[in-house]
Amino acid sequence: MGLDRGVVSAAASRAPSHTTGASAESGLPPAILQGPIVLAVLALMAALIAALVVMFAAPVVAFVVVWRGSASTPWRSGRWVTRYRLVHNAALTLRACTAASTASADDQPRRLREVARRLAVTSRLIARSYRDAGSVRWPSHRRKALRRHTGLVIAKLRVLESRLDTDCDAALRELAATLIAVCDRYVHGRVGALLDEEALTGLEPVRDWEWLRLIAALLACTGAAAGASFLPIPDAGQPYAIGGTAAAAFMLAYTDQPARALELWDRIGRTGA
Repeated sequence: MGLDRGVVSAAASRAPSHTTGASAESGLPPAILQGPIVLAVLALMAALIAALVVMFAAPVVAFVVVWRGSASTPWRSGRWVTRYRLVHNAALTLRACTAASTASADDQPRRLREVARRLAVTSRLIARSYRDAGSVRWPSHRRKALRRHTGLVIAKLRVLESRLDTDCDAALRELAATLIAVCDRYVHGRVGALLDEEALTGLEPVRDWEWLRLIAALLACTGAAAGASFLPIPDAGQPYAIGGTAAAAFMLAYTDQPARALELWDRIGRTGA
């Protein structure tokens, strides 16, 4: 009986260990299913990464396509955004010229500053007019000649703008006539002949630094966002601080909003005085 009791107690003490091992092994799938499960997990992770890439890359691609003035089929619905903005800004410049020509002596300096501001925006759009027109693919050997022609047109506008300091009325009339000619030829597709060659004789083309300006704006935006993340701001306000500083840095580097803000501040100061 003593031997039987020893055998029974030893068997009872070993029984839980076998049960635990069996339960642990039962929690894992069979070996034949482990391979497909791993492949399914990898496929799910790849799909998630692809979705994130598309989600972040799509706005960038859309911006580049619109910025370049693509006329491809997927973006034809947004062609109105780019195709006629040169005409729109030229019309605003013409209105500024009219206001400056009829302004009083006290108000004329401010009106001339508005002409210069509008003309700067219109000049940038002239530099990319062949892209906004959408008639030239990218890349194309025709772009080199078009880039040089738009540089000459901008040089002509700068010559006319410089005459505002010597003969204001005549310069405003000639500037308005030149912009009307440029817009008329642009809407008729003559992006390589916005002005006659005789009017551009003796001028040096103005180089287009738009790419460098865009890169500088993006670097300033990234640096401001990175710097804002180290500020002692509560966690709830971090996204707003990063977004606000990034937008402000981009505006300072790329747009003419600071000049507009300074002009508004000067107007408020003169009103208070």
